[in-house]
Amino acid sequence: MGFSNPRTPWSKLARRLEGKGLPGASDTPDKQGTGRQETGRPVDKHADGSDAPAFSRPDRYQVSVGPGGSDGRSRYQGPEGAGSAQGPGSGPLLRQSSVDWAELHVHSQFSFLDGASDPETLVAAGAAAGLTSLALTDHNGLYGAVRFAHAAAEVGLDTVFGSELSIGLSEKIPGQTDPDATHLLVLAHSVEGYHQLSQAITEANLRGEKNRPLFSLEELAAEDGDWMILTGCRKGAVTRAAGARLAEGDLEGAAHAAGEQIARLVELFGPGNVAVELIVGGG
Repeated sequence: MGFSNPRTPWSKLARRLEGKGLPGASDTPDKQGTGRQETGRPVDKHADGSDAPAFSRPDRYQVSVGPGGSDGRSRYQGPEGAGSAQGPGSGPLLRQSSVDWAELHVHSQFSFLDGASDPETLVAAGAAAGLTSLALTDHNGLYGAVRFAHAAAEVGLDTVFGSELSIGLSEKIPGQTDPDATHLLVLAHSVEGYHQLSQAITEANLRGEKNRPLFSLEELAAEDGDWMILTGCRKGAVTRAAGARLAEGDLEGAAHAAGEQIARLVELFGPGNVAVELIVGGG
């Protein structure tokens, strides 16, 4: 298979993306003088003009949390037309809970083989469950951030933005059932922290290759980002270190190895900026 794409100048490509030069389009400014072009086509305020799934919203999607049942829990009703009259603009629909709970390690369908739900579905399910806040932490990117933010605003759910970074990738992620890397979960404390995380992800991708970003733990620490560091899943350095000793039946050694890894993260990212994830294994 070969490719024979024409040598289209960026200026021409930009005009096409803006709707200029299309049938029915006009190159004259609008009445407000903004310079926007009239294309004769309806404009979707939720879309960016392309088919990028990480930005453009699914057509007519509405986050819906239906009325509560006998147990007082709100019900997730799915997208528009799925049986709920609730929708955008209806305000906070969170079930009242006696315990504040924020889910801080969540993957969407943008984390291939690790997440299955789109950002809107995650938000609706989180609101129905009465979560105080929800984080979106896809692998090595912030792909669903815009859709996540829009959906959360519709139901009044507080958001946290982050990413689970793969440190030490030796091969490209696609084609590997379980890519070998050490995971580090980074949550942004603020808008500045989000910008710093986005920059770190960009630099790692430029340093590596497509589907194989190259992160360095030391360089991430040097960013001095406004972040909260979580120790990650079974592939986190803490869990891996403890697991290696547990496999040998060395419980005391496992605790010592885990402590060493936690101390290293605290040294790199600073006291108060590291939280340990506790994992409950199935029976």
